Amino acid sequence: PFLHVGGDETIDLGLGRTKADVDARGLAAVYLDFIQQIVTGLQPLHRKILFWGDVAQDAPALVKALPQSFKDQTIALAWGYSPNPKGFANQIKPFTDAGLETWVSPAINNYRQVWPNQQQALDDIQEFTRDGQKYGATGQLNTLWNDDGESLANMNWYGILFGCAAA
Repeated sequence: PFLHVGGDETIDLGLGRTKADVDARGLAAVYLDFIQQIVTGLQPLHRKILFWGDVAQDAPALVKALPQSFKDQTIALAWGYSPNPKGFANQIKPFTDAGLETWVSPAINNYRQVWPNQQQALDDIQEFTRDGQKYGATGQLNTLWNDDGESLANMNWYGILFGCAAA
């Protein structure tokens, strides 16, 4: 029932073809318009569309102003891959306050290293899950990143299982 379209870490948004538009309207506005185009194009699939929220989280007024039809069809994924003792309200509340279904996405902290940093993973998962529950998140997508190939996959199970238990 879900389809994850990504959309995180858009480091080239505002460069090249989108520069003038981002300069005129701001990064979050251009990003949210693009995500809305994707969601509209995928409507025939009748799926709930998941998207990474990092670009839009700093524009709560724009998130709040999104059409209800968009809010009904999507789930914003708030993510943070390092523990944050101050909490993750800034990543979660822009979406939950706007009436958008939101999931939290902590990490098992295995990226760019052979062995996951278990303590950072446990702290991140625990803090993000706690704040997700506090601020109205409805789910959790526990993340791990093996995309560079250096992580030993079997070493990830501890963080994966802890994320499942926390959720």
